[in-house]
Amino acid sequence: MPAKKKSVAKKKEISAAQRRRVTDQLERYWSKIKGKKKYPGLSEIHPLDIADIWQDCFMVEIGEERHHYTYIGDNISDMFGGDLTGTSVLYLCDSLAQKCFEVTKLKQPVFSEDEFVNLNNEEIKYRQVLLPIGEGKEVGYILGAMRYKK
Repeated sequence: MPAKKKSVAKKKEISAAQRRRVTDQLERYWSKIKGKKKYPGLSEIHPLDIADIWQDCFMVEIGEERHHYTYIGDNISDMFGGDLTGTSVLYLCDSLAQKCFEVTKLKQPVFSEDEFVNLNNEEIKYRQVLLPIGEGKEVGYILGAMRYKK
């Protein structure tokens, strides 16, 4: 029984300082795997390499008609007030969608802070980083991380 308590305490205990640095941690990982390229390819992203922050991450697939979430970590689902995997980035937060379009145009990281009202009608203030992922000259995905306050 003591072993269970110990593992529960370790499950996802993250200090306030670590939470503030999630965006920086993801950007450092992205920079490391991209090397001298403009951005890394999707096959180079390995969630186990960033397991300590993966629940604060999300992935957006860039489409001609719409950009939609292909992965949303549990902490991001909690922030949104539900799992939005498969939905358009325009669904909940226009400013997030605008930042995604900015990443695809600039083909470089975008850091931002903003706020929105989630599915539970709670006001959310967040900090995020959006990172381009792709092959060749095209950005096919955006890898992001967020921290938030209600």
